[in-house]
Amino acid sequence: MISVQIVSKKRLIYQGKATSVTSKNRVGEFDILEQHANFITLMEDYVILNHKTNAEQVYELKSGLLVAENNKVAIFVEE
Repeated sequence: MISVQIVSKKRLIYQGKATSVTSKNRVGEFDILEQHANFITLMEDYVILNHKTNAEQVYELKSGLLVAENNKVAIFVEE
């Protein structure tokens, strides 16, 4: 599982676990899975958190910064 935190300037939007994180950058859609290499990118439009139960949580956003390191994903968004 991946520890995920989504924050804006004003509030904590989400903190918890996910099996994968999906989003989009200028190149296209990408996924972050367990044991992913360290990764940092500007992102746009949305973040999808996928869970063990096959449930998805979708967060729409204007833009943001995603940092993945050591099975932790921090997402800083502009709401």
